[in-house]
Amino acid sequence: WQVVAKNNSSPVGTSESWSFKIKGMDMDTLQTVIHHVYFTRLTRDIGSAPAICSGILHYSYSNEINAGTVHLSLYDVTSSQKREITLDSADYTVRYGENLNSLNLQETGGMIARHFYLLDLLNSRNEHWYLKFEYRK
Repeated sequence: WQVVAKNNSSPVGTSESWSFKIKGMDMDTLQTVIHHVYFTRLTRDIGSAPAICSGILHYSYSNEINAGTVHLSLYDVTSSQKREITLDSADYTVRYGENLNSLNLQETGGMIARHFYLLDLLNSRNEHWYLKFEYRK
């Protein structure tokens, strides 16, 4: 890969050459494709468009700071007052890079069909990552 700088369509300089390797498909990736499981990426934007969840919430978190654990909170945001939903465990182990995780909401008490929820992930830098979704049974 190389970038060519142009001035009025004439090349005036080039960058150094970069090379990249494409990650091969490992067993996790193959299972994801075969079973048509899609992971929704957490974002720093709390106002992003909501996803739809039917029982099991599959989410993706990019651990760029190499933290060992993150803290998860779940809130019902359907009304003006957000209500916290108690999770079995609030601290989850993560590894460096892309983390594909699932949260079984069928076993979580307090979930109401057609309500909107906010998953809030807090990392060791006190950065919040969000995923808004509508829960359906």
